[in-house]
Amino acid sequence: NRTINLKPRTENISLEMNHQYNIHLPANYSYTVDLTHDFKVTNFYKYTDYNTKSSEITFYSGSYPSSFARKYKKPGIPTKGFFLKQEIEWYLYENDQSILKEVIISYEDNTDLHIAITTEDKTNLEELTKIVESIKFLN
Repeated sequence: NRTINLKPRTENISLEMNHQYNIHLPANYSYTVDLTHDFKVTNFYKYTDYNTKSSEITFYSGSYPSSFARKYKKPGIPTKGFFLKQEIEWYLYENDQSILKEVIISYEDNTDLHIAITTEDKTNLEELTKIVESIKFLN
């Protein structure tokens, strides 16, 4: 018997191949992990009723990130933010159907961490951004 934990909680999760992070998830969030030999994808989903617009956070760790911005016609708007207490520059994209906020962080070992927040509802964007910006590095 499998159940999904949708309670508010703090979890220790590996977002990259070799590092653990502490992440606080509000109520109604769950996540999935896809791991291959050379990249890892972690998706966080907000569970809602059928009529509510969807929201998701994606972390890609590997050597070949792809921007999700191809379906947006206008260039991204740079916006300041934080990840692991370091200042980063997000790029914000919008069209009639959805909003994308993403950043690709390159590391010295030739791997990248691509963080993408996608939502159909502007009111969720702040909550999703807070989840990302509250993540703490463990090891």
